[in-house]
Amino acid sequence: MPGPTDPRLREALALRSNRKFAAAASLCRQILAERPGDAETSLVLATLLREGGRAEESVGVLRAALAANPANRSIAPELGASLVVASRAAEALPMLQRLASDAPEDASRQYWLAQAYLRLWKPAEGIRHLERARELEPHNAELLFALGAALLSAGRPKAAESKLRDYLAAQPRSIPGRQALAVALDQQNRAEEAAAEHRALLEQAPNYPPALAAVARHMQTRGQTEEAIALVAPALNPQNPDPSLASVYASLCAGADRPLAARGVVEQALRTTRLPAQAESSLRFALAKIEESAGRSGEAFEQYRLANDLAPRTFNPEARRRFTEAMVEAFPAEPAAAMPRSTRDSRRPVIVCGMPRSGTTLVEQIIASHPLAFGAGELPHLRAMFSETVNSLPGRTPVALAGVDPGRLDALADRYLAALHELDPHAERVVDKMPHNAEILGFVAMVLPGAAVIHCSRDPIDTCASCYMTPLSPVHDYANRLEDLAFAYGQYARLVGHWRRVLQPPMLEVSYESLVDDVGAGARRIIEFLGLPWDDRCLKFYENARVVATASVDQVRRPIYKSSVARWKRYEAQLAPLRAALRQAGIDA
Repeated sequence: MPGPTDPRLREALALRSNRKFAAAASLCRQILAERPGDAETSLVLATLLREGGRAEESVGVLRAALAANPANRSIAPELGASLVVASRAAEALPMLQRLASDAPEDASRQYWLAQAYLRLWKPAEGIRHLERARELEPHNAELLFALGAALLSAGRPKAAESKLRDYLAAQPRSIPGRQALAVALDQQNRAEEAAAEHRALLEQAPNYPPALAAVARHMQTRGQTEEAIALVAPALNPQNPDPSLASVYASLCAGADRPLAARGVVEQALRTTRLPAQAESSLRFALAKIEESAGRSGEAFEQYRLANDLAPRTFNPEARRRFTEAMVEAFPAEPAAAMPRSTRDSRRPVIVCGMPRSGTTLVEQIIASHPLAFGAGELPHLRAMFSETVNSLPGRTPVALAGVDPGRLDALADRYLAALHELDPHAERVVDKMPHNAEILGFVAMVLPGAAVIHCSRDPIDTCASCYMTPLSPVHDYANRLEDLAFAYGQYARLVGHWRRVLQPPMLEVSYESLVDDVGAGARRIIEFLGLPWDDRCLKFYENARVVATASVDQVRRPIYKSSVARWKRYEAQLAPLRAALRQAGIDA
């Protein structure tokens, strides 16, 4: 294909290759002033603007070019790409669907359609089109990176790791690739490996904000808050702070009991134009905490609301209700004891569960402070095994679990126990504190009949309010709307009530309010339940230097405090809709 005929356009392309986007764009505008709507120049200018962070302007250029050249088949695909980058994926989607249908063998069209789906929080569709693009261009390494990033957004970090390692084999110096790999490792609870990747990345790019923020967060999980502040503070640009650094700096300052120190940085970062939704949400959560610490509850709640409203509403109440019904049907009271069970009666596993923000991290930290116990954090294994098993059964329903062969349950137990052994081969008790394992306790009893189960509970309004006021992962998609929170809590409470009636042996119930009121008695009760000898280190859980990679990291780094009890009353007026929705869900609020 011949190059551009206008020498200024050739010069613009040379400037683009040297990332001199502004100078290159200036030359293109000169040409368009002489030849308005020129397709070749418009396409180059639009690409320059998009790559230079000015996607909205590129949309205008391409619309004008399309109006002047309606028969040109190259303009519409670029317009779709620019709309996606300009955070207008919903507008771009119909166009990109049509373009991909018209040219199904065009990998670029598959790629941009995938990006539209991903920005609309539809990862399954995005991954499908990226895989199609990869089939069309198997040697395109950038598609490997895009696929790895999409798998990460879909909550599939192990699959993402595989793609990203393949990508880095082809592009070993890629900074975004190494950053994504570190995130994939972190999401698999491989915190030390992730931190090592981030530190290696900082050697390659010393001021790379995502890596700086990640290393600081890792230091925070180890209780090294002051050291983390010293790492981040010099890298903050007061006039234009990076959003990820500003968010982590606010979290660090809050952990160091000086949240107001971060106000200026957070407010300045929020003034950045066209912040990605996730970045803006993190900053608004940070600002809400700052306002709350200043006693400005009304202003704080408004920031919490804005932060949550930035998340798309993907929670499906009907699907959650159907899941609850299926689990209750699968484990009826009478035949529950007759359900098939694994013969692996290991006492090592300790399942700590409950709603998020109900005290699960505190309970785990108390147990993990015992020399004969190990805290493994939030392990995804049991939920993955549950999904894998149910999806392989007739009708893909939990009701079919009654027909599972005990040998298969033995194999699942062996997999799980091997994972615990890899994490710590010596501990007598290993804690898995994935909160939502509370939903699948019947399945857990089938696979791990010797496991100890500890269920954590907290005042329903405090639990829901804390979920709403905490930046939880997208997995907790019920947490961004008060009415969804109330419905999800009602379904959770119904399931836990069912497990109390049908499961043997009984689980230990731990009330958050009772535990913080008398931590000594509560801790002794927990350790006795696990059959371990008492150890005074369990009362000094806040001195334990283990990694705590949850939103409760700051709370378990200090002695017990009671300020979170009845915290919701600071927001009594704003939470009135939550209380009403909880009552409607059958919860005493």
